[in-house]
Amino acid sequence: MSLDSALLAAFFAAFLRTSAMVLAAPLFGGNGTPVIVRIFFAAALSLCLTPILYGQVSIPSDALSLLFFAGKEIACGLLIGVAVQFVLWAAEIAGNFLDMQVGFGLASVLVPNQSLPSTVISKFKFMLALVLLVTVNGHHLLVQALVTSYRAGDSITMATAFDQVLTGLGTMSLLAIQIAAPVAAVAFVVDASLGIVSRAVPQINILMVGIPGKLLAGIVAVGIALPALAAGVSRGVEIAAEALGKTFAG
Repeated sequence: MSLDSALLAAFFAAFLRTSAMVLAAPLFGGNGTPVIVRIFFAAALSLCLTPILYGQVSIPSDALSLLFFAGKEIACGLLIGVAVQFVLWAAEIAGNFLDMQVGFGLASVLVPNQSLPSTVISKFKFMLALVLLVTVNGHHLLVQALVTSYRAGDSITMATAFDQVLTGLGTMSLLAIQIAAPVAAVAFVVDASLGIVSRAVPQINILMVGIPGKLLAGIVAVGIALPALAAGVSRGVEIAAEALGKTFAG
């Protein structure tokens, strides 16, 4: 296979879609990953896909068609990356909600002149969900979906993709609620107990007494409810795989 225009066109198309996927996907899309690592990974993955696409991709001659061609490749890559990223966003949303319920969200309010972390549980759940995503081979889903997207060809429609994105948003929001539900229930019970104590013994400063107890109960509940996060990540990967399969099936 010589270096000709068909080979360059195949590499150009693969690099656009792959780089967009890497930009939006977990593991590589975060600020902790150097830009040079993302570029080289996208280029290496594109080189692996180039022989498969050789002779199947034609670059448009006019500027407008070329713009639409590049936009379609980038949109497909972003769709794959965002579909898997939804899994981590569900865990992060659950953590943000629990930060406010347990009391860690009060850190920036009580000490506004210091840069104290106000999303402790959110960061913990996000990092743990990232590890669980790799454990259940969620990163393999990225490559599989990328190959499947090329096999789908022109059967991918914007209507189907938009519908699956909206469905994914609703499903991941429900998944975030399910992940946060056990700890939120404990926080509700603690709040109700503190309310009863406050009415029964008004002399007690319920704010100073209740915050440490609520934090302790929340930390214990987060540790006990970790299996819910593992089950949520596993289910989220299955939902993302189903959504991508329906999208690329047209």
